[in-house]
Amino acid sequence: MIYKKLLVLCFVLFGLLSPSAQLKAELIAVGESFKLQSAVLKQQRRYSVSLPSRYQAEPLRRYPVLYIIDADFQFFHVAATVKNLTQMGKIPPLIVVGVATEGPDDYVKATTWAIQGEGSEAYGGLEPMRLFVNTELIPQIEKTYRTSAERILAGYSLGGLYSLYELVQRDSPFQAYLAMSASLWFDDYSFQKKFERFLTEKSSSKRLFLSLANERGMGVTELVAALKQANNPQLRWNFQQFPDETHYSTALPALYAGLSYLYKDYFTDAVQMLALKGADAVFQLFAQKQQQQFGAYQIDWLQAYTLGKFFVGTDQVDEMPKFLALLKQQQPASFNEVSIQFAKMYNKLKQPQQALDLLAQADLTHSAEGLKQKSDALKAVGQTEQAAELLKQAQHLAKQQQLDLWQQMELR
Repeated sequence: MIYKKLLVLCFVLFGLLSPSAQLKAELIAVGESFKLQSAVLKQQRRYSVSLPSRYQAEPLRRYPVLYIIDADFQFFHVAATVKNLTQMGKIPPLIVVGVATEGPDDYVKATTWAIQGEGSEAYGGLEPMRLFVNTELIPQIEKTYRTSAERILAGYSLGGLYSLYELVQRDSPFQAYLAMSASLWFDDYSFQKKFERFLTEKSSSKRLFLSLANERGMGVTELVAALKQANNPQLRWNFQQFPDETHYSTALPALYAGLSYLYKDYFTDAVQMLALKGADAVFQLFAQKQQQQFGAYQIDWLQAYTLGKFFVGTDQVDEMPKFLALLKQQQPASFNEVSIQFAKMYNKLKQPQQALDLLAQADLTHSAEGLKQKSDALKAVGQTEQAAELLKQAQHLAKQQQLDLWQQMELR
């Protein structure tokens, strides 16, 4: 009897001490997974999607899409890296789409072309896979989400081979390609001749990033040599090697480097602007980005915040209205975000009326941060009730838009 009571007590204590009994967990997700019935492949195919953190907060904005091959292995670190690089201002926000395969056999088949000889049945599914991606998956993504015209294709290992194969196709729907430690040894390095022929042909302007870890015999260095010799003006390319990484560890640093190359100089720090005097000179710097960047350029929140700090730190606050006027006229897509961050500077300088005048020109309908800055300014001029109501609206909007938790916490 005593033994039974002790046993029951142990079960009760175990239940009380278990994590699930003590903690109410909230899932932190980087994206969602879907299935698409493919007429080409005659089966359902899985894909994953990660949206930019501010996707709901910017309902008029359209986003470039990064497609990554081998989603089950690559999607999580790719989506997380893109979110981090976006948050730090190095790249624009991207929609990430992971193209999944059904296990290692399907992965090998889906990323290789047909070959002759023993074991050839394991290969040869690349053409059907690219037909699925290009004619079924891309239209599905562009029908469902607010996408821009820019499409990027990325792959690692055999996925890198897939990316390079796609690059040399005349009907490729992508404009940029990241091939990380591409398995160019496949089919006795036969891709080299395809690539060299491609380099002699006229094609639309494309961008390519190649990488290699400490591997040998991959065939990547031979591809780089062909690129140097051809000097094709239609193909802008970059190669980076990571000698301290292995074939297994290189995917993450190579992706970081590839995206940084693709969006080189996307962000300009305040230190880099110190020599600039006047709104015209500063605006010219960002007008040039419009011409130089891959895809459309827009000033995002961190760049806008940095601009505000620059004008304040260099005693050029009086130039801020002129900069905004130029922006509204020539880069209207950036006007709202810069206005909000400049209003933040006015609030920090204890100039709430200037902040209110500025925010009156901006559309705050979808901006939790804009409502917060207006709330702070109203509170500073004594309109406390209206300020409190606006702050509640900002907090509700941020939660509704599923902004990152750090952004929600800043609204307290």
